[in-house]
Amino acid sequence: MSASNENNSVVVLHPATRMKPELSTHSFLHELAEEIRHHSQSTTSAVIEIGAALSRAKERIKHGQFQHWVIEQCGFTMRSAQNYMRGAALAAEHEIVSHLNPAALYRLAAPKTPSNVTARIISVLREGSVPTEHEIIDLIAAQTPERKKATPLLASGDRSDEREFARELYSRLGEELTSELVERPWRAIRECLREELASGVQSSGAHDNES
Repeated sequence: MSASNENNSVVVLHPATRMKPELSTHSFLHELAEEIRHHSQSTTSAVIEIGAALSRAKERIKHGQFQHWVIEQCGFTMRSAQNYMRGAALAAEHEIVSHLNPAALYRLAAPKTPSNVTARIISVLREGSVPTEHEIIDLIAAQTPERKKATPLLASGDRSDEREFARELYSRLGEELTSELVERPWRAIRECLREELASGVQSSGAHDNES
C-alpha cells in the first residue's frame, strides 16, 4: 500500500461549463469538448472531472449521438468515456476513492467489480492505506467460486508487524524503488523471490562443497 498524491493535482473545469446553463446546446457542448481535450488524463482528479463533464454533455446530446460526439469532439474512444464516467460516478458517491490512481479507480468502478470488493477498498482507504490496481485485481479474483473461501479480503485489524516490516523495507530500498515495488503484482514477485532464494541457497551449497 502506498500514499497517493493524485488528489493534490486538482483540475477544475472552466466555470462556463458549470455556471451557464443558458448556453445553447451547441455552445455548451463545444465548451465542454474543449475543456475535456485540454485537461490531462493522467491524474485521478482530471479523470473525475472529465467523467463528470461527459455525464453533463450526455444529458444534452440527442439519444444515439453521444458516441459520435465523444469520438469526434473529445478525441478518445467510447470505452474510455465510459471509464471516466463510471469513475466520476463512484467518486461522487464515495469521494475517498479519489485517492486511488486512475487505473485502480477504473478497476474499482468497473461493472463487474463485486460490491463487497468496493466496500472493502473504501474501508481500507478510510484506514489510511491506498490499494494499487494489482491489489484490487487480486481481491476481485479472490471472489471467484474456487478461491472465495481460501483467499480473504485485505486483512484488517492489527497490522503492526506488517507496518514495521514495510518501514524497514522503505528505509532500505528508498522512495523510488519502493514506489515501483508497490505497483507491481505481489503474487508474481513472491514467486520470483522464492526462486531467487532457492537459487541462492543452491549456489551457496555448491560453493561450500567446492571449498
